[in-house]
Amino acid sequence: MRWYGKKIAKAIWGSFCLFGATLFVEDFYQAVNHPEVYPFGAEGPVAGIWYYKTQELYLWFAIILVCWCAVGLLLCLLQHKFRYFKWGITVHCFLTLLYILIVNMDSIGFATQNAVK
Repeated sequence: MRWYGKKIAKAIWGSFCLFGATLFVEDFYQAVNHPEVYPFGAEGPVAGIWYYKTQELYLWFAIILVCWCAVGLLLCLLQHKFRYFKWGITVHCFLTLLYILIVNMDSIGFATQNAVK
């Protein structure tokens, strides 16, 4: 039973990484071909987000996210072949969830600007 649980967890995380990579590749394509729909610059609703300052920064950030998802997918596919990947998926999952938490701190109520009044 334990063996199937690991396989199911790897399949779920691999699917999540594949979905993320597909999403970021599509976003990269849209940012290259239709940059007018993205609010690049220092004004607007994304003024404080560093990767929206220029289109080039946004594209580099999308490439980094695609590579990160590809690493997660490769870890899921190759873990059974290499023993030193034993904790790779766990670390990748933890770092991804930590990143998502840090990025979304404003939307879940941990913003320092709103806390101090």
